[in-house]
Amino acid sequence: MNMEGSNYRVGKPAFNKLLIGMILPFYCWLGLKKLDVRVKEITGKLPDSGGILIASHHEGDADPFVIKKAAKRRLNWIAAAKFHGRSIFEYKLLKKITDWLGVVSIDPKNPERNKGLFDYIVYLLKIGEAVVIFPEGNLRNERNNNRLGKAKDGVVRIAQFAQKKLKRKISIYPIGLEYKKKGSITEAGMRIGNPFYVNNEENPKKAMIKLMKEIALLSNIKTTKKL
Repeated sequence: MNMEGSNYRVGKPAFNKLLIGMILPFYCWLGLKKLDVRVKEITGKLPDSGGILIASHHEGDADPFVIKKAAKRRLNWIAAAKFHGRSIFEYKLLKKITDWLGVVSIDPKNPERNKGLFDYIVYLLKIGEAVVIFPEGNLRNERNNNRLGKAKDGVVRIAQFAQKKLKRKISIYPIGLEYKKKGSITEAGMRIGNPFYVNNEENPKKAMIKLMKEIALLSNIKTTKKL
């Protein structure tokens, strides 16, 4: 893996059993409480070990907390992290903190900052980590239109890239999220689908359409926008 000049550093992630066992569950509980969200239903299961990709519908700020409720392991999140509207890359201390929390930061407006991203994700998969991607990117509150947001095919291209590097199939776990208002509380439902696989020769956009159809079904949404 060529990580020269990269903003991503290989090495054992700064994450320990204490953080997984105590701090993160509390942070997750606090986040859901602040957003008045209660997780009512979780169906399906994520594996407790092994390098996997997770692709989820992105409907609200509670999504990461809901997903974390179903995982008894470290999760790494690909995100365009910002602070006061500016990329997290511009804040060295905050960047270190978000790295520590498992955020794999990207900067859509400055691709140079993303140099080495795919190689870093391959490294994470190689050492048995789980990487979460929201293909829709930004929040897409379009349930009234009964559709998912427009998705990018990055998760498929990452899987294909990793499969070529690691010489093995990479599992993509589709996740559907559904929220229903119940008085002052919002009830969240999460459905984890069967692992989704892509062939290295497959057209990424066509494979992504199939994956988003799975996510739409799991989210109880009938349609999705074209890529």
